[in-house]
Amino acid sequence: MEQGDNLKRKSRPSVLQLQYMIELERLGNVHGFQTMIAEKCGVTQVAVNKYLKIATEKGYLTEGYRFTEYGHVWLDRYKKLLGRLEEYLKNIGVPESDLKEAVRSMVENTERYVLEAILQNYEHQMPALPGKKSGPESDVKKTVRQYTKHRVQYIFYRADGNGKKTPISMANEAFEETAYVVQEKQNEYLELYIRERTTNRRTRGEAVEVIPMSLKYEKQGVLEIAEKQGGKLRIPLSACQIHHGRDGELKGTTTVNIICSDGKAHVTESTELLMFWL
Repeated sequence: MEQGDNLKRKSRPSVLQLQYMIELERLGNVHGFQTMIAEKCGVTQVAVNKYLKIATEKGYLTEGYRFTEYGHVWLDRYKKLLGRLEEYLKNIGVPESDLKEAVRSMVENTERYVLEAILQNYEHQMPALPGKKSGPESDVKKTVRQYTKHRVQYIFYRADGNGKKTPISMANEAFEETAYVVQEKQNEYLELYIRERTTNRRTRGEAVEVIPMSLKYEKQGVLEIAEKQGGKLRIPLSACQIHHGRDGELKGTTTVNIICSDGKAHVTESTELLMFWL
């Protein structure tokens, strides 16, 4: 096994494995891409293939080794994290010669949410630079404060992956098409409105209702139950990753666990990637 390529790691990828994925994103699945990635990263093609299979099982890639939407979001988070970590380590005085090893050690031995909390705390303490643009979280606050209640588009994707693609989830049928980001005191929330009677989705020719029974969101590595108020569910925006999309729009993502019923005896539980746009 290649150095730094611990395939037994439960959830944290190694920096080397992230490099495989970054190279795959750059190259695409062109002929011989496994060999090119192996040569670029200084490993064997066997090591690359082993991790790509794991990435497929996790839903990051399709069976044809193309990125799923979930995979793009996952890798984008880690690419941003690597850049922020390197900047953080420079600022606290880590010598240039030790930077790569320090980043590797932190990524491979610390949960991502812990690193993000450390970086967020550090960045909030830094003085704002003259002319520095506000971050996406600040832009969300400005937007919501301006309108109090801001309509958003959203979509659920299945995140537990079957290796073929990341399909649009049936959970979309459990909620009204209209969702809102709202402000209450100093906090912002994403509100999803439960359909009164859902839907005309058919399975084997029969109409199927989709009734959300519970929804949990991930915050700092812990699943929290979404607050239910009447016919709506609320997810705090502090549990979401907010960033600017390619066209400058604000985009939020979070991982949720949702349990739905068909109104009869069938209950399903799944992990979903919830994405929304302001």
